[in-house]
Amino acid sequence: MKTLGIILIALSLLVIALYAYGLFFSPYSEIFLKIAVFAIITVVFGIVGWIGYSMVKAPKPKDLKDLEKEIEEVVKGKKGEG
Repeated sequence: MKTLGIILIALSLLVIALYAYGLFFSPYSEIFLKIAVFAIITVVFGIVGWIGYSMVKAPKPKDLKDLEKEIEEVVKGKKGEG
């Protein structure tokens, strides 16, 4: 696991260095800026979309009365065991 961690650190530093070079010393700095903004927007709204999808697909919450009945059944079952 330590080797993988070292590889990830090195890869991150390399990407940061390449991005900084492309942003500050390259004639294509506008493209690097556009890519970064696009990536940030994609990640943020991808997460928002995933949360929305999870909310849509989540099962309907149980009614409070149904939960009370289930709790009573569990408590009665435990009293019968003891």
